[in-house]
Amino acid sequence: NKKLEKKVLENADCILTVSNSLKKDFDKIAKRVEVITNGFDSEVLQDEHVVLDSKFTISHIGLLPKQSNPVSFFKVIKKLCDANEAFKNDVQMLFVGDISQKVRFEIEKNKLTEIAEFKEYVSHSEAIAYQKKSQVLLLLIPNVKNSAGILTGKLFEYLTAKRPILALGPKNGDLSEILQYTNAGVVIEHEDEERLSTEILRLYQQFKTGNLTVNSKNIKQFHRKKLTEKLSVIIKSMKS
Repeated sequence: NKKLEKKVLENADCILTVSNSLKKDFDKIAKRVEVITNGFDSEVLQDEHVVLDSKFTISHIGLLPKQSNPVSFFKVIKKLCDANEAFKNDVQMLFVGDISQKVRFEIEKNKLTEIAEFKEYVSHSEAIAYQKKSQVLLLLIPNVKNSAGILTGKLFEYLTAKRPILALGPKNGDLSEILQYTNAGVVIEHEDEERLSTEILRLYQQFKTGNLTVNSKNIKQFHRKKLTEKLSVIIKSMKS
């Protein structure tokens, strides 16, 4: 009900939202809008020793619905495999969690089943372990209108793994903003196959030389403890 929504926005002392894009929309109506993003619960360990996958794994961890089907990603991987035998022998696409049949069909259509591995049901701790040992983490924002404000909870868990994040989504959205701020990865538009190919090859070359790392920063502020502190400050400011 748009009328009721407008009334709530106009009369609330403060509106909390999860992204800057949504804040910009609500700022037009509400008196005060604050952003508290999603976050993570686990600790970020600086000196944790993790044995990385021996293969050039590009891993997607979690639910993968048909709306997020990375058609361009599969096309690019297929072209790279056809053009480079060494790449084909090294690369592995890992999908941990339930994925859409439409996604599976796209993998088969591109003849990529031999480099795809599926692990449907794992515990949360196992999923975290897969994240940490993957060479690259694949993050997918649905290729739909008004996707600039979409921030999946997966992003924040990925940040704790401290592995390079390769994301498909709007280049000027909130996801891109956070990845730049944390220096944790890049966002490439779904349709930009040329740039996607270039980025995958760049990561692959780093993998081959043993230099595939990420120097991420500013991650701890997305811990839910810090986010709760921010909420506390907002509530206290409203009392004064």
